[in-house]
Amino acid sequence: MNPPSSKSTTVDMDLQQRLEWQEATNAEQRARVMREALRRYRRESCTEYGTALFQQFADPVSREIEAILYRWGENPQLGGPGYGALPLVAALGSPQRIAAVALVTILDRLSHAVSFQGLALSIGVAVDAEVKAGEIGKRSPASLDRLLKRTTAEKRKAVLAIAARPIEGSSPIWTRIERATVGLLLLEVVRRETGLVIIDKSDQPNRRAQWRVLPSPKALDFIRRHPPRSLRPNRGPMVIQPIPWEGLVGGGHLANTSPVVQIRAARDHAAISYLSGRIGPQLAAVNVLQRQQLKVDPWMLRVQREAWDRNIPGLFPVERDPVPDAGPFPTSEPPDVQDAWRRDQARHHQDLRDNSSKRVAIERALQTGEALAGRPIYQAHFLDFRGRAFTANRGLTHQGPDHQKALLQFGPGEVRFPDSETVGWILKAAAGHWGLSRNSWPDRQKWGMKEYERLEAIAADPIGKVRLWREAKQPWQFLQMARAYSNPDQRWKGARVPIRLDQTCSGAGIIATLLRDRAMAELCNVCGTGPNDLYSVVVQRLQQQLEIDLHCGDARTNQLAAGWLELGIDRSWVKAAVMHTPFGSTSRTVADGIRDQLQERLGPVDDWAGRIYRPSSYLESRLRVVLGTETASLMQLRRWLCDVGREVVGRHQQQIRWTTPMGWPMQVGRPTPSKSVIRTHLLGKLAAVTFEEDPPEGELSARRTNGSITANLVHSFDAALVHAVAYRAGEQGVPLLTNRDCFATDPAHASWLQKTLLDEFRALYATDWLEAIAEEIRCNAGLKALPPPPSRGALEIGEIGSNPYLFS
Repeated sequence: MNPPSSKSTTVDMDLQQRLEWQEATNAEQRARVMREALRRYRRESCTEYGTALFQQFADPVSREIEAILYRWGENPQLGGPGYGALPLVAALGSPQRIAAVALVTILDRLSHAVSFQGLALSIGVAVDAEVKAGEIGKRSPASLDRLLKRTTAEKRKAVLAIAARPIEGSSPIWTRIERATVGLLLLEVVRRETGLVIIDKSDQPNRRAQWRVLPSPKALDFIRRHPPRSLRPNRGPMVIQPIPWEGLVGGGHLANTSPVVQIRAARDHAAISYLSGRIGPQLAAVNVLQRQQLKVDPWMLRVQREAWDRNIPGLFPVERDPVPDAGPFPTSEPPDVQDAWRRDQARHHQDLRDNSSKRVAIERALQTGEALAGRPIYQAHFLDFRGRAFTANRGLTHQGPDHQKALLQFGPGEVRFPDSETVGWILKAAAGHWGLSRNSWPDRQKWGMKEYERLEAIAADPIGKVRLWREAKQPWQFLQMARAYSNPDQRWKGARVPIRLDQTCSGAGIIATLLRDRAMAELCNVCGTGPNDLYSVVVQRLQQQLEIDLHCGDARTNQLAAGWLELGIDRSWVKAAVMHTPFGSTSRTVADGIRDQLQERLGPVDDWAGRIYRPSSYLESRLRVVLGTETASLMQLRRWLCDVGREVVGRHQQQIRWTTPMGWPMQVGRPTPSKSVIRTHLLGKLAAVTFEEDPPEGELSARRTNGSITANLVHSFDAALVHAVAYRAGEQGVPLLTNRDCFATDPAHASWLQKTLLDEFRALYATDWLEAIAEEIRCNAGLKALPPPPSRGALEIGEIGSNPYLFS
């Protein structure tokens, strides 16, 4: 391809500068709008200044409440504003929780002038609801769990409902006067301890004087000194090549000031100093990915725009038009009509809560594509602290959802007239996107050849023949392959569509390879000859467990097992649990995932505890039994790493450091938090600084380190393969896209990519890395010995990467 002229380069540079300026301007405007919305809807505790004020005053307020209760216990005749509520407050339990609820209620209204009586009553209602929620949590965890999943508006309505009804065996319902008295006491404590509010008496002609609570000059000055938090701009694709990374800073977008390694803000940039001068191969790999030219397919863009504007269901993650509002409440209608209205209104609110941001993202991707169609575009990249490569934009990226991936093709390259193998890759990719990604390669190609009429029909009229491709697992990428197969210009002059090869069961496969566990490696397609699927094996064992419960369990177990067998168990129910259990996923995390998926499948239900909570907990318990058998070998790695973490981090207060196969220096060791966490039933977790309990400088937490140590090790090997393959692709001039453990190239180089992936995977794991890493960690920590790594299995080096379905 001819190099661009200096004139076109200047025009593209000017355009890129305008795009980045607009992105930064939009980010500033978005921050102001978000802050104003929080203020308008009385959620100021979530703003920058609200969070800072809570951290500053949560502990002083709770200590003052505790001191008042202590003095009142010494002298029951103690007097003061609202002290008549002390018998009620004394029965509430934790002063921290009560202080948190009261302080948040006041901070939510900080910049407003509010009625003194109204604010006191609001505080009392919130505190009463917090107490009732705690009692509900003891008696019915399912009800409290459902309450905590609601939106803020719904939660506040539920708060009022909780505080307004009796609970058997609980504290009595407070009267309006009692709530107001409790609120008066806590308002006075917050006013005195923080100085954030003042009480003023309004004096207006011909109107009754009213006491109001206003922000103090101290609070207003604090708000002025805390402007809206700057948001990171939503970067889009670049119209010029990103700036190459030559060091930790100075690459990517023109206006980029972040280092190439993006680490959590808590670690600060100083935490990546250990990387300086040691990541040359990784920077080279990132620069290879950044040089990859892409283009937006105008044909696909027109089809997606028409499908989106016409609100055709089943093609995008969400439909364009939200679920309609149910309208006014049918007051005069019978109860069944009112119940139907409530269900419809619940669906409306749930749709707005879950899908509004998705609709905005889809529209943004289409608008970005329309602005850049016909131009060469590029993706700036960065690395996480494990070395994994990610694109720096979210608007339109090959690492996005199905519809975004289908919009992008490789830019013009060397024209290579394809042979039958090249066209075969298009057909195999079409079969994979249809949902046959676990079938054998010959079966996929045969399916594609058999369905050639379908491919040509939908490519000729995708909207009119939408029924022929809407049911595909990845419909837009399936349509992309149909277009590539049917379009003579693409089919016979070098199709530029991405052919994607994704590692199967990557986490389990990496662990099995490190442990040389041959049986598990074969299930993950690391070795062997045919396509295997660990998730399908777990599904089969889980179904067998449900059948046993159906025939041998008690009546309750029979009912739960029958419900799940009738609903149907497939890979989607177990995939997340299988992936995350070796990394330390808890039972609650697995149950929450099943619960969310079941809620999405069934929609709003009346009996939430009976139809969502208990079935999810039951399935999690049976899945845990199956995973304890099927994935027991994978847990050896986690147990060993946790032993290492307790020894190095816990006992000797050293960072755990090792080097990945591509030379990336890993360093893990999370500090003990210097913040206490106030846990309330209705507000969740609220962090507050506790200076009296600050840990010694440099103290590290083995528990927090071990929470993610297995994932850190596995993903660092995941990243090493990306570095190796990207480096090879750069040497050979092969187009390449990466997305964690997924790789893509054009059809002409698909065979090369598959062979390279298998070769690099085998070379990567030829070394006994657990022994090498253990020795490196020991030496870096200056220890005499460490717990020995798990014993290795019978997997031979020559078998690693021998299965052609490892990347499929």
